[in-house]
Amino acid sequence: MSTEGYAPAALDSGTDPRAYQDAYRARLDALPYPPEELERLSAEAAIASRLTIDVLGDLGRAFPTTCPRPR
Repeated sequence: MSTEGYAPAALDSGTDPRAYQDAYRARLDALPYPPEELERLSAEAAIASRLTIDVLGDLGRAFPTTCPRPR
């Protein structure tokens, strides 16, 4: 399996995760939707994020020698 061109989506080392999260939340809050809908969207995004992390963990365990590690 070739890993050429593989680049996992991640924050670069100079990005402050809290600042990124705060800016993301501010953009969500600026959307023209009622607060209840924004909370629902945020909750769904959190579930999707957790599922993605779980799938990537499963793949890493199933294929430990073929999944490149970030440097």
